[in-house]
Amino acid sequence: MLDLIFVVENAERWHDANMRLCASHYSLMPKLLGPGFVRTLQKMGDGKVYFNPLVSIDVPVNTEIGSEIFKQRTREVKYGVIEKEDLLDDLLNWRYLYIAGRLHKPTVLVDYDAQVTEAQNKNLRAALAASLLINGNEAATNKDNSDQSLISIFETLANLSYSGDPRMSVGGEDPNKVTKLVQSPGQLERWKNLYKDSFQELYEQGIVSIDWDVDCIHFSWDKTMSAYRELSTRLPKPVATLLENNLKRNSSECYSATLSTILASTVASAARHQTIKGLITAGIFKSLRYAGAKFSKGLFKR
Repeated sequence: MLDLIFVVENAERWHDANMRLCASHYSLMPKLLGPGFVRTLQKMGDGKVYFNPLVSIDVPVNTEIGSEIFKQRTREVKYGVIEKEDLLDDLLNWRYLYIAGRLHKPTVLVDYDAQVTEAQNKNLRAALAASLLINGNEAATNKDNSDQSLISIFETLANLSYSGDPRMSVGGEDPNKVTKLVQSPGQLERWKNLYKDSFQELYEQGIVSIDWDVDCIHFSWDKTMSAYRELSTRLPKPVATLLENNLKRNSSECYSATLSTILASTVASAARHQTIKGLITAGIFKSLRYAGAKFSKGLFKR
C-alpha cells in the first residue's frame, strides 16, 4: 500500500473540497459532522494528521513516482492530511516525531516550497546527530573503536520513529520492518543519498571521517565528549534541552540511554493519539481490516 501525505494551509477548507469530490474516502461520522469536525479531530492530540486508509485511486498506467513505475490502473493508498504549520513544528522541534520521523527515511517529495525544504534539511541533520549519539555506546564497545557500520546508523535512523510505538510491542508491525527499510535491494543507496549532505557537514567539522568515492559501508567518528556536545547542539532545541536537563553524567552510555528514552516517549504519545483517532477516521470496518493486515505482518508472522 502506498502512503501519501498532503500538506495543506487550511485543513477545514481542504477537507470540505475533498469531501465533495471523494466522499467515499471518509467514514460515516466525519461525513455526517462535516469538515469542521474533521479539522478538529485532525488537530486533536499529538501527531496532527488525519488519515484516510485503504482508499482505491485510479493511477494512469506507467505513472512514475520516485523510482517506482505503476503498471496497474487502480492502486490502494493510505493518505494523511497535515497543516503546514504543524508539519514545520514537527520537523523543526520534533514535537511529535510523527511525520518528521517518517521523513527521516527515504521518501519522495512531490511538490514543496523553500520553507519545507529548509525544515526537512534540519530534520535530517538532527536525525543523523541523534543516531550517532544513540549508537555511540554500542560503537565504544567495539574492538575497533574508530569503525562503525553505515547500516547500523541507518537502522537506528529508521527506528527513531518506531521506538516507543505501542504497535511494535504488541505485534502490530512487521518485526523486521527496520531491517527491510535499510537492507532491501537498492535501499542502502537511497539512505546514503538522503544523508550524504549531513555527513559532509560533520566531515567538515572533523566529527566523522568517510570516503564517498569508494563503495562505502563503514565510517569513523570522534567519540569524545566535545563531539557529543557538538552533536547535541544539532538536535531540535526542545530535545536538546531535555537531554541536557536529564543527563546524569557525561558518558556515551548516558547520552544514548537518555536520548533514547526522550524520543521513545515522544513517539509513544503521538502513536497512541493517532491510533485512537484512526478508529473514528477509518470507521470500524476499515479499522478491523487495516489492523488485520498489520497483525498479519507482525504478531501472526512471529
